[in-house]
Amino acid sequence: MFVPFCNDFDTIQLMKRFLPSLTLFSLLLLAFSLLVIIMQFPSLSEGWVRLVHGVYQRTFGLLIDLIPFSMTELLWLVFYGFIGWSFITVIRFIQSKRWQMMLHRLFNTVNVTLSLIVLYVATAGVAYARLPVVIPQFEGTVPYTQYETIITSFQDDFHYVASQLTFDDKGSVINPHTWDTLNTLIRTEFESLPSSYYTSYTTRIKPMLFSWLYSEFHITGIHFAPSTEALVNAHIPDALIPFTMAHELAHAKGVMREEDANLVAMYITLSSEDPYLRYSGYFNTFYALLNMARYMGDDQAYGRLYNRFVPEIKNDFRYQGQFWSNYTLLNDMATFINDVYLRIMGNDGVSSYVDVPTIGTVVEGEETIQVIEAFSPYQKLYLYWYETLYD
Repeated sequence: MFVPFCNDFDTIQLMKRFLPSLTLFSLLLLAFSLLVIIMQFPSLSEGWVRLVHGVYQRTFGLLIDLIPFSMTELLWLVFYGFIGWSFITVIRFIQSKRWQMMLHRLFNTVNVTLSLIVLYVATAGVAYARLPVVIPQFEGTVPYTQYETIITSFQDDFHYVASQLTFDDKGSVINPHTWDTLNTLIRTEFESLPSSYYTSYTTRIKPMLFSWLYSEFHITGIHFAPSTEALVNAHIPDALIPFTMAHELAHAKGVMREEDANLVAMYITLSSEDPYLRYSGYFNTFYALLNMARYMGDDQAYGRLYNRFVPEIKNDFRYQGQFWSNYTLLNDMATFINDVYLRIMGNDGVSSYVDVPTIGTVVEGEETIQVIEAFSPYQKLYLYWYETLYD
């Protein structure tokens, strides 16, 4: 004898059971669609970040800041646990042929996941579509004959701040501040930025609970917009900490594109009077300035200027390379996942972290040399400062 699929429930009862889940699913899809539409218009994205996201951030940020540890990592553990539990129960319902319970559980799992996606797009995704960040940039031209003078001017300041700090026997600079002091210094520096672009609330930067695991992924910090938290891997070399803190705090204040957050972190750290912050700014960005030496028509220029660094700085560069060489197990997987995520959000993948100029060629006499046709964002900020401070 044939037994109907819903022999225990009539059609009305079945609709009553699944109508709330279907309604929520429809509303979430509608919200996601509206957010995607907003992301197509930078002006609408600007308004959303400053008003809607700004209110959300201030409301929940004040509460999350009262918690002394990372809530983001705990929330992700709960979510992964929920997904695992849902998978197991769905399998059990299938084995026991409890089809309606299985469908109900699937609907709930999909709705919880979609709710998290919508919340993430609302608090982070829309910000990827904003107008470019407002940071001073040099827009003129500079003859390559001046590159060496410009590089050495900043290199001398790099040497000066290094002389104000101490280094351990492995070559790493030593952080002279407590975590709370660093928070205060960096959050204060953000007050110098134009308030019209950044969200008003400035969250407290926290160390990650599972820093050891993030080191395996070569992740120095994260910002999870739904929780409002900016988190930094506490195990990374000290030279990276202030720059990473500023980078993640830039994300927390509505600057989501990686190249923009890097530029903000550079501005924040190199504008500081604190030697450790400025050292971190140089350490993480000087490669872009030194890269100009490759386009001077002098094959020896780059090596000559690199060798001009004081031993403390060269040792710290060497230490960082050795540090990351100890973590190779999960790096490729993390890079792939991050690349896919950034491309979905409109960035140029992981290449958006790297600051490079546009290169061309010119003919001088019988020689063809490579030249910089357009300076990179880091270089433009360095050149802006050079024009302001040294000219």
